[in-house]
Amino acid sequence: MIDDYRDVQRARADKERVINEAQAYGNRVVPQARGQAAQLRAEAEAYKEQVVARADGAAQRFVAVYEQYRLAKDVTRTRIYLETMEADFTDMTKVIIDSSAPGGRRTRRGGRTIMGMWKILLAAVGVLAVFGAMASMFTVEQREQALVLEFGKPIRVIQEPGLYFRFYGPAPHPA
Repeated sequence: MIDDYRDVQRARADKERVINEAQAYGNRVVPQARGQAAQLRAEAEAYKEQVVARADGAAQRFVAVYEQYRLAKDVTRTRIYLETMEADFTDMTKVIIDSSAPGGRRTRRGGRTIMGMWKILLAAVGVLAVFGAMASMFTVEQREQALVLEFGKPIRVIQEPGLYFRFYGPAPHPA
């Protein structure tokens, strides 16, 4: 009987402890959740104001352009066309050939000259050639031998150590 009484007392104490832990957890989590919700609401409101302001600005620009269009349709139409072309072609390379200049001199506007482009092209080809040569080189160590394959078929076996080029055979040895 005394043991049963002690069990009841322990159960009540456990119940109180669990209730207190749950209240402490709620006191900690609920304010965090409310703060996060308030932050999300503030961010959403700021985004809404940004979108509305951008739309108002676009509408005001449209009304201003329309007013100019009503006053001078051809001029405004040409100006809008030229502004659009300028925006679209700003980063594009344009080659202009002046046939009245001696030799029909070629220049580029908004970028490098034609000669500069050739230098860049030759440098790129040189870099690719170096990488191609490096990719075709391999070394056979003294205790190794190499099996050279072409499209999965054996072409030759190399047993001599040294530096080899895939397409040309062994590298020339310095004298």
